[in-house]
Amino acid sequence: MNPLYDHRLLTLATLVETGSFTATAERLFISQPAVSQQITALENELNLELVHRRGKRIQVTKAAEHLTNYLHRESLNADQLLEQLRGAEPVPLRLGATLSLAEFMLPELLGELVDAGHQVKIHTANTDQLLQAIDDGTIDLALVEGNFHKEAYGVLPLGTAAFGPVMAQPHGPRDWEAAFNTPLYLREAGSGTRMILEGWLATHNYSVNDFSRVIEVDNPTTIIKLLLQGRGISFMYLPLVEGLLRDGKLHRLDLPDFVVNHPLTMVYRKNSVAESQYQQVAKFLTSHHEGSKKKHLGRES
Repeated sequence: MNPLYDHRLLTLATLVETGSFTATAERLFISQPAVSQQITALENELNLELVHRRGKRIQVTKAAEHLTNYLHRESLNADQLLEQLRGAEPVPLRLGATLSLAEFMLPELLGELVDAGHQVKIHTANTDQLLQAIDDGTIDLALVEGNFHKEAYGVLPLGTAAFGPVMAQPHGPRDWEAAFNTPLYLREAGSGTRMILEGWLATHNYSVNDFSRVIEVDNPTTIIKLLLQGRGISFMYLPLVEGLLRDGKLHRLDLPDFVVNHPLTMVYRKNSVAESQYQQVAKFLTSHHEGSKKKHLGRES
């Protein structure tokens, strides 16, 4: 934890992680009574119950968990501020993106950032993994498209993207019964693409288990190659396969009621000192993405 914070908060954070006074004392190289005294002092100063004591057993409270999550986030923000104040070498922008958005949003952004003289490190993963990386402080911001608890992060909207079923055959299933009898290429658990599909199916009393065969693939590029072989159906962001749709190599299916335009989002730690920089990145992405959508609509009209 950042040295700007009271050492007792480090004790609390360790206690939340270990769930034990003894383990906390061993990890921090202090005595068990010292751990207990520090936690009691914090409870008195904050007027909060941080630990339920039941004889020799303890259980940290929800208040303690929320407090340590907040302190962890603010500690990372303080580290970021200290790096700026020390005037050290420019720190690379650690940017994450889901595999889908890395394909159709990241290239233009990277070109813009490089032209502006930024150093950038890219990390691709699914939505759940990127949110965890932000929580851990291993990336600064991420482009995501799955569902998540927005109140826990700084959030900047990037617009929406059409999402739908595609396959190689020009005359594919036209109803859900026929679609369910077609092999489904599905992203892994934690993927935003999978969350969107599962969410839509659930609201219509369906599930991915209704498909006769489900082939789980953790990479959209591999899924597209499988589709091009003429096997199966998949649900994905249409900008990801815009050229293949235009050339007639893949085809969008018109399944009943399936009309989804899902929001795309930039996510970062709340109260980050680099928030203004992230807003500029989001402004560029939004402008470019909306411009691409208008070009696409112009070709269709």
